[in-house]
Amino acid sequence: MQAPPAGRLPPSVLQPASIQLQGYKLEHFPREGKRDGASQSSFPPWLLDLSVKLKKAEASSLVVDADFIRNVDQDHFSKVIAELEHSSASGRAPTEWHVDLRQLQPQNYHLTIQGIRALTEACKTPSGGLIRKVAVFGLTTRNGILLSALPSSMFDLQLFFQEEPPPETDDEEAEENEQRERRIRVEEMIHKFVAPHISVNCLTIKYDENADDHLPISAMAFVNLLRCPSYIKIELERCSVVLGDEDDDAANQEVFLALRDNTSLFLLRMRSGAIESGLGESIARAIEVGNRSLKYIDMGDMGLADSNAVTALTKAISRNPVLQGAELNLNSIENFHFASLGNLTCVDLSDNYLGDEGALQLAQLIPACSLERMNLADNCIGQIGGCAIAWSLTHNNTLSKINICNNPLFDPEGGDGPRSEVTTRIHNSFTGSPAYQQGFLGMLCASLRHNKILSFINLANTGLDDSHGPLLSILFRVGSLDGIGLLRNNVGDGATIYMCQALSRYRTTLKVLMLEMNPISERGFYAIWKGLLLANDTLISVTMGKQTYMIDGVERGQRDLDIVLKMNRAGMVRLRRDKNATRDQWVDALIELSDDVDCSFTFLVENPFVFNQ
Repeated sequence: MQAPPAGRLPPSVLQPASIQLQGYKLEHFPREGKRDGASQSSFPPWLLDLSVKLKKAEASSLVVDADFIRNVDQDHFSKVIAELEHSSASGRAPTEWHVDLRQLQPQNYHLTIQGIRALTEACKTPSGGLIRKVAVFGLTTRNGILLSALPSSMFDLQLFFQEEPPPETDDEEAEENEQRERRIRVEEMIHKFVAPHISVNCLTIKYDENADDHLPISAMAFVNLLRCPSYIKIELERCSVVLGDEDDDAANQEVFLALRDNTSLFLLRMRSGAIESGLGESIARAIEVGNRSLKYIDMGDMGLADSNAVTALTKAISRNPVLQGAELNLNSIENFHFASLGNLTCVDLSDNYLGDEGALQLAQLIPACSLERMNLADNCIGQIGGCAIAWSLTHNNTLSKINICNNPLFDPEGGDGPRSEVTTRIHNSFTGSPAYQQGFLGMLCASLRHNKILSFINLANTGLDDSHGPLLSILFRVGSLDGIGLLRNNVGDGATIYMCQALSRYRTTLKVLMLEMNPISERGFYAIWKGLLLANDTLISVTMGKQTYMIDGVERGQRDLDIVLKMNRAGMVRLRRDKNATRDQWVDALIELSDDVDCSFTFLVENPFVFNQ
């Protein structure tokens, strides 16, 4: 991940109530007594101020840097922790650490180890406020010894490695030796300091996302992780699992045995890295013949270009009776060999260039599968493949969410290519349908007349335009869809008006409609704002982005849509339809909107009949 500015960690990893102690040194925590003849408080002012805030909101995490750790005083910090515990809403001290070591110098390793141990002891409070989660930033393959001081009570360990400068030489042999040394250091770090933490249940290892290389993890280091009986989740991001100095066949067999015999691992995620082909096949064999604890596997973008490894992995996933979710990037259609979808409940096949051929193969498996979620984005699926997927939904009774965005679904030539005998037979089975003549949307509408399970479909960037307005109108009225994504298409005013008419005249189930980045002008916006939203009481979200429109000389935009939707949720639509609605009912509905004066004011100005009942 990209290193944020010194002294701050990425907001995405911090809890809302994090206590950030970066930059504080020993002098910020004065001991009790006097200094220079002046009375000193036991606690710094910032902590006293913070304790007041903690009475209302629990602080769940501490953020510390290398300077703070090196200068911490255990006895005094114990009092700080006790104060935090006393002040927090739950009566417990923070149980999560974010340790920032990016500015740590090698000469300070010893003091830092002592400081981490002091913090660990200080956090052992009478009420049991032990450290449960630790995220360490700024690790390198050279400072892994710091992990030896981490608390033994943690069950979630996250290690973020930063990029290391390459050797200052153009000698290829020197570079290879440096890579080998890095791999050996990582293996030693895992063997000595990571695997021995028997209390850890969840392990995450991530490497700098802006680096040009991956963090090398040897096959034997990977085996050490798989053999840890306490791990239920292992996540490796931007890591390459490679063969080391050991015999290739022996390493492959060790990986197979370690995963096959593992009885605790629930989730294995390996993303955006690389893995040797033989190791991939070993993982596949273990999944197929032995491992029955693993329920989720994610190997997206791991460079599994070898057809044998991919074939073995996909067949193993389909034959494993326990697996529930899989996310794979299979790289090309030649490697798509799902004999069935087994017991999978979710599968991510995005960015695989399946084309129409792959979609036709997949279509024959969907009717009998147990999938609940499927991602087919970025697969060059054209009209024929899209129609096959839509046709397969007719008899499916489990699939509730489909993402099929970024595919040329409305291009008769898009994604088409040579078909095998099997897929030709599948293709011929639905091309005789009258709905097929209307393309993908026609087939989808026909399928949803029988399918009442599908609740969300993402059709972003698929080539929709105003000519599809009538079919979109039908799509909103059939089935049980409660969400449709139409972003980044060519949906203009014409199609928008068709959709408004369907949603205002018929009782639909639609709750979410996403229309960002479409060429909708004032005319289309006016149709939504004035007609659709004030006549439809099922929608809870309509998004059109940041664009604004001039309506009757007044600038309108997303905020106005949100206001009207809020009115609908307050019952304004039902009251407007009810000719017998009383003044008190209107007032009660308006009270629900009292936190938004503009909302109530807008409605009263535009609907003066409200108080003339």
